[in-house]
Amino acid sequence: MREVMRRHPGSPNPAVAGNCQGGWATLLMAATTPDLRGPIVLNGSPVAAWSGEVGRNPMRYNGGILGGTWQPLLWSDLGHGKFDGAHLVMNFEMLNPSRNYFKKYYDVFAEPERARERFIEFERWWGGFFLLNAEEIRWIVEEIFVGNHLVKNLAQLERGRSVDIKRIQAPIVVFTSHGDNITPPQQALNWIVDTYADVQEIQIRGQRIIYMVHHDVGHLGIFVSSKIAKKEHTEVSSTMKIIEALAPGLYEMKIDAVEGHGQDRHYLVSFAERTFDDIRALGEGRKDEAAFAAVARASELHTELYEVFARPFVKAMVTEPVAVAARQMHPLRMQRAAFSSRNPAIASLASAAGAVMEKRRPVAPGNSFAHDFGRRNAVRRMLKRPEELAALPEVQSALRHMRRGGIVEAVIRMMILMADSRADIRRDRLERSVRVLNRDEPFARLSMDERARIIHEQILVATFAHEAAIETLPDLLPAAEDRELAVRIVQFVAGPIEEMAPRTLALIQRVRALLGLPPATEDVLQDPLLEVEESVVPAQ
Repeated sequence: MREVMRRHPGSPNPAVAGNCQGGWATLLMAATTPDLRGPIVLNGSPVAAWSGEVGRNPMRYNGGILGGTWQPLLWSDLGHGKFDGAHLVMNFEMLNPSRNYFKKYYDVFAEPERARERFIEFERWWGGFFLLNAEEIRWIVEEIFVGNHLVKNLAQLERGRSVDIKRIQAPIVVFTSHGDNITPPQQALNWIVDTYADVQEIQIRGQRIIYMVHHDVGHLGIFVSSKIAKKEHTEVSSTMKIIEALAPGLYEMKIDAVEGHGQDRHYLVSFAERTFDDIRALGEGRKDEAAFAAVARASELHTELYEVFARPFVKAMVTEPVAVAARQMHPLRMQRAAFSSRNPAIASLASAAGAVMEKRRPVAPGNSFAHDFGRRNAVRRMLKRPEELAALPEVQSALRHMRRGGIVEAVIRMMILMADSRADIRRDRLERSVRVLNRDEPFARLSMDERARIIHEQILVATFAHEAAIETLPDLLPAAEDRELAVRIVQFVAGPIEEMAPRTLALIQRVRALLGLPPATEDVLQDPLLEVEESVVPAQ
């Protein structure tokens, strides 16, 4: 990290994203070298390893069920001092055998064009097994997974020097999900409650901790395959400057709405102040964690017995060639090697695959092997019909109430209509939208749920009744002063007139005429709501 900073002296502090175990490794780096102040992002990282929900997170029990530290030490000794990462991958795959052995292959054959490249990319990454030396895997298991020492300020990378998370000066962003059965939100977030006395201590130490909780994306989806996760990671990286500018404290980051289309899609990001009670509310209590202390003590006893009575004999029997051969014969490596170019028995598959690709044709609609896939496609086609979507209850409810509301509904509707009129959206426009919807009144007084509900309703109105959405704007703005202010807000977000797309400018001129306002002839460079605030509150 210091070398990156040395080579880019004119750049901001570099940000680091750590996935899963890479997350707590990044946390260790930031705690032991507090002069590295670039933001750190922890994606699905098990920092508080004892936490979780009873019956929902089986991985947290493995340390006790499997005996603790002695087992990875045994595997390391069988590897001549090296622990094979394929063992960890095997554990993950056993969490959901039906998905691992059947579902992922069915998905490829059901939609080969769409799924082929994604499948290959994932398998190459998933099959890149890494080796750890015995000391590394022992430290990981003893200090984090079984001992849970990191959150207690007891973990030591070197004797006599504890790793103190409180020394971190960099902003910390934590991404977690309720759908993660390997690193649940409790493991990703409870370290905050264990490390600090309260939010005030975070503020006093000048630290910024921001977390996001997704509803259903899985562990690997957090940093590999989920479009939703990629979207949220993109927003994290694009709002780093905003994160670094936040006042010290604990925040939850939420992505409230969308602007733009396709590759140019951008999202409205908000930060809500949170307390430790908000983190505690994500779980069902922590009474069951007390039993893990007994597991940690049992692990210490088992490890001592293994080191005294068995380890010398195991190490004496295993040589480096034996260890290499054992790694090559691991079931996960064998199943990949069996279908690779290393196997001469399937050398003809490459040419056969090319011939099949040239002659492949879609199966007949009534083909029984494609029955489920065909049914799903029929459902998709039905849901894509506008008349079917327009009949949904939430759409009909929004259309019935399109004439109700005030300046908040009018501004949000016009911003949505404006976004639809553009082929793309610039970052500066997004930032102005975020400012208006999160910092200016009357928008700032709205709760996050209220704001999300209004945005959702106005998106439905603008989508399913575009012309009526424009024509009913006067009903939302009966007062002349509200009409003038609403249009000025929208023009402030859109930016200078000369930079507007022709369709956007035409829409603004149409709205102004509809509201009885003169055509726009000058730029609106100042936030009109800020002008209102400054006229009321004396300058400091």
